[in-house]
This record gives sequence, C-alpha cells and structure tokens, in this order.
Amino acid sequence: MAKKFHILSKHFKKAIHMGNNNIGHIITAYRKQHETYCITTELLSDTFSMFIAHVYVTNLAIACFNLYRVLFNWDANGFLMNITLMMWLGITVTLTILISWVASILNQQAHSTLSVLYAIEPRSMNNDALAELSLFQSRLVGGAIGIDVAGLFVITKPLILTVTNNP
Repeated sequence: MAKKFHILSKHFKKAIHMGNNNIGHIITAYRKQHETYCITTELLSDTFSMFIAHVYVTNLAIACFNLYRVLFNWDANGFLMNITLMMWLGITVTLTILISWVASILNQQAHSTLSVLYAIEPRSMNNDALAELSLFQSRLVGGAIGIDVAGLFVITKPLILTVTNNP
C-alpha cells in the first residue's frame, strides 16, 4: 500500500505541475483514488491490528526476559544457551523494528500528498475546485492514515521516536 500511495503522490505532483487549466477535475480524481487507498488501508489495519498488538506485547516481554537472562545469568546459562538467547533477542527486536518501520512508511506515504496540496495556488480555482481541495486537505490533516495497534494508536515515525527516546 505504501508503494501505491507513493505512485499516486508522484503522479498527482506531476499532474499539478503540468499546469493544467482543469485542476479541479485532477484534484477530484486523485482525491477519490486516495480515498480508495485509505479504505483499503483501514481494512488492512482492521485485519492485522490485533496480530501487531500481539507481536508488540509478546516481543517486548520476550526481549526483556532474554536480555535479563543474558546480562545476569551469563555464567550459569552456558555457551549454547547464551547464543540461543542472543539470537532469540535479535530476532524479536528485528521483527518489532521491521513491523514498526513498514507501518511508519505506510503512514508517511499516505500523507505525502499534503505537501503537493499546499503548493497549489488557489487563486485561479473555482469554488468547486476549492471545495475538492479543502476535502482532500482535511482528509490528510484530519487523522493518521495507517496501521493501528489494537485500535489504540496508529504507528507513525513520531510515535516510534517518542517510544524509543531515552531521557
């Protein structure tokens, strides 16, 4: 879906910069396509929301448990157990980072059209085109578009930075 949003944004930017006189129809067409992608993203989020929540909760617990065992039981574990715990720790952390990264890219690409909309000069637009522009902007500014975790929050880059930031 991130690729679809990226391609849509690229084509929209190209269509806007070509300076077509019929900008209202361009905005309408791309807004409708973007909304279709948003609906698909919501279905994707509804499908995988609980799975991602399960992955986050279990991986956090497993990572903490394995890190504790590696740090405080190094001598008692034995060589093979320490290697196994470090591999398990690496896999759980990597999976969590990968899921977060992919979900944040989807969110970023879904909102990438906003910068193109802000660059449009509204002076030469009629009222219908301005209404379409306003609808499109409100959809992009309104709420986060992306994959959520158990319906609680959408995974975004600022959220990841907030959660991983050390005081």
